[in-house]
Amino acid sequence: NCARESGARGEDGLEIRRRLEPFGFQFQSDPGNHIYTAIGAIVPEFVDRRGMRAHLRSRAINAYTLWGDPLGISRIAADAWGTDPGAYLNTALLANRLIHFPINRFMTSRDLDRLVDACTESTEAGPA
Repeated sequence: NCARESGARGEDGLEIRRRLEPFGFQFQSDPGNHIYTAIGAIVPEFVDRRGMRAHLRSRAINAYTLWGDPLGISRIAADAWGTDPGAYLNTALLANRLIHFPINRFMTSRDLDRLVDACTESTEAGPA
């Protein structure tokens, strides 16, 4: 049963990827054997990731960010330790562009449709 459930999550991850890549979302490579509990993507450059996350959450889709507000590029760190937020370019890029979509064994095809529809709505543009 666990193998079937993890297989279904893998199929869901690949389906999300297949449907969002034409809109400019970028995903890590996957030969089809990854077991998903979430799927991370870099949002298209023209999309405000924070706005997108808020848009998804307003539709009860618990998208989240692992790099939401990193300390290294914060004003707090600059003031407290003299860090230079501009010195952490990769962290800043991820903080502004990376989002994670939830995947779980209870997801239905309707849930996948809602997630993809909400993502494509928030891009406000058609496929690249």
